[in-house]
Amino acid sequence: MDAKPYFASISWKDLEQINAKLCQAGGHEAGRSPDGYEPARQLWEEKYLQPLTFLQAADLCRQCHRLSPFLFLNGNTFASCARVALAPALEKLGYEVQTVSRAALGHYIAGTIERPDFVAIVPFVLGE
Repeated sequence: MDAKPYFASISWKDLEQINAKLCQAGGHEAGRSPDGYEPARQLWEEKYLQPLTFLQAADLCRQCHRLSPFLFLNGNTFASCARVALAPALEKLGYEVQTVSRAALGHYIAGTIERPDFVAIVPFVLGE
């Protein structure tokens, strides 16, 4: 699959807003974590405008989630972002395959499945 700037329209400020809305809806305090915020922000700022493959884009969100830039709901924040930004890569697939692929994407970013499992579930999308 060709590399595309999937996240070019999603700035770090947008991610902070997504996290704040998710936290508000879930009854959590929104805020920055003292250790992970700056490393995650720098990683995002370095990569978000670059053309990335589907798998590289998923990896970026997983890496940012693991850095835990926010106090709560890091996985939900980056999974939500990825599901929206990577939707065009899935749109030619059938509904059921899209549904499974979106679910696998969220689980991969959140760390509940590992890379080999993710690649096994969506290899036709990854093209890698």
